[in-house]
Amino acid sequence: MLNEPKIGNVKEIHDWMRDVTKILNNFVDVVAITVNAGAASGSSAANKYLVGGTIVGYQPTGNQDQFVDNIVINANGSITLTLAANAVAVNSFAIMVRRPI
Repeated sequence: MLNEPKIGNVKEIHDWMRDVTKILNNFVDVVAITVNAGAASGSSAANKYLVGGTIVGYQPTGNQDQFVDNIVINANGSITLTLAANAVAVNSFAIMVRRPI
């Protein structure tokens, strides 16, 4: 259990925030998604640990030539990213997913 830092003690607050971040990072997975040229969506492999999770963000990790229309966690824990139109070139993304607690 973490002890709450004392108000005004900057080092204690900094250390506490670092420890909280480490704990929270154990509950967030980063999933790679690729949408091939000419396709409108891409999916990851199934992951039972992500079933019931929450998408907390995404970022392009390479080319992104279309807007992202939707990102969903499927019943098997796979992630599907859908673009607003077919990709012109290969598009790649990192999806941040918080595991259910």
